[in-house]
Order: sequence, then structure tokens, then C-alpha cells
Amino acid sequence: MEKNCLIIEDNYVQREFMKRLVQELSEEVLVYDVDNLQEAYQILLENTIDLFIIDIVLDRNKKNDISGVKLANVVRDIPYYAFTPIIFVTSLIDPKLFAYSNLHCFCYLEKPFSQEEARSVIRDAMEYSTPKKELSTFCLRKGGILFPIQVDDIVYIESFNRSILIYRKDGKTDKMPYMTCRQILQEAGNSSLLQCNRSVIVNKNYIWSVDRVNRYIVLRDCGKQVDIGVTYLKKVMSELCSF
Repeated sequence: MEKNCLIIEDNYVQREFMKRLVQELSEEVLVYDVDNLQEAYQILLENTIDLFIIDIVLDRNKKNDISGVKLANVVRDIPYYAFTPIIFVTSLIDPKLFAYSNLHCFCYLEKPFSQEEARSVIRDAMEYSTPKKELSTFCLRKGGILFPIQVDDIVYIESFNRSILIYRKDGKTDKMPYMTCRQILQEAGNSSLLQCNRSVIVNKNYIWSVDRVNRYIVLRDCGKQVDIGVTYLKKVMSELCSF
């Protein structure tokens, strides 16, 4: 079974070293490696991570920086990451006890450490898996800023005029940079979203009725009628019948 590992390390050489160790241990592990908190947050929200490898100090220019510990706090606040293994990598001594007692750290690799020591720790940590749960939030990027989107708030999404329009249950509409429907579904990773034609994705929880003969869906609350494309009809009906 494929697993996901997220490495957050600001030092490129160290990050590549850890990435290589993980990949050598298993070909079934997909490794995400980043050097900053913003990208780390996006990845852990949009994917189910089975192992975190976090450097406690992520900003060498900031005195007494412990950004990695703060990230771990965020991780532990997410229910399905409550017991996901976290390996801390750092030369700091003080945060060690805190990491073990409050964040349930799986292990602590103190620099400098040997390749065999790191390999052994990672191998043991990879024995665990995070329960795969559908993500209720995904992120879209606009002007370099990440916008978290709650799937439950989405009634439907429309690709229009090289942009995407997200119609929410509160009646508001968010305009975001263009993505294909396929890209949106991949980013969201939630089975509540269903593509019904080339440019529209609906939230199955907001479907009021389906006219199979005339090929359209009516969405509740807003009363929007959405056409079902000819090539999408079979898949739409199959998903709705099992919903």
C-alpha cells in the first residue's frame, strides 16, 4: 500500500539526504519535501501523510526559532493526525522533552546522526499508517496566497472564461485562477464532488433531483439546473446510485 511522507527541512542537502533514505527503504512511499511552513500546510491538508520528518529550526535567521514545533502542534490538532509518527531532526536540546511529552514525538534525531541511525528510525516509523480519510478542506492558490476551501460549503464549481467560480451555500461566489475540472477533483480528493459536464462540478450533497432522460441535475437551495454531458451520464448515474 502506498504511503506518503512529508519532509520539512530548510537545508537542501539535509532534505535531499532524508528524502533519499526514505525512498531507498520503500518504493511505495511518495515523498513530499519542502523548506517552508506554507507549502507544508498545503500538502498535509490536501494529502493524507503517514510520516512527518520535521526540522525544529526552519528559519536560521530568526533567533530561538522553533517553527517545526509549531507545525507539529498544528498536525496534532488535526484529528486524523493525532497519532501519525513525527520524527524531529534538530541540533537543539531544549525542545526534546516537550516534543516527546506534549506532541507524542515518535523519535528525535539529534544532529549529527549517522545514516544507519536515521534509516533505522525511519524504517520503524513507516510501519504505521494514517487512516485514510476524505479531506474536508482543500487549498487553492491566488496571487501567491493559499485559500482553504471547505467542501461542505461548495454547492457547485464552474469553469468559466479562463477562471473557476466557486458557488457557496451562503450565496457568495469565489473567483479563482483557472484549473481544469480534473485538477480541481484531484486537489479536493473528496467523493462528494462530481463532475457532470466538461465545465461543471457539483456537490452531491446539494442535489435535489436528477432528470436522466433530459440529462440535467437540479441543485437545492439555489435551484440551479446543471446539464449532464452525454459522455458523463453513465458515470454520474453510477455514482449517484451508490451515493
